Amino acid sequence: MAAKYEEMMKAKGFLPCKLRTLPTKFIQIAKEELGETDEVRRTALELFRKRIL
Repeated sequence: MAAKYEEMMKAKGFLPCKLRTLPTKFIQIAKEELGETDEVRRTALELFRKRIL
């Protein structure tokens, strides 16, 4: 059943949640459309980690 689910998600274009980093495509979109920089991302991740831990 898991294999069927993975095939369905792949067909729909969903990314597997096994990724450890964002694909280059999404990093570029974040920079262009959201104005995100490495510093902004680092600060946001630190704040997020503090809130969930």
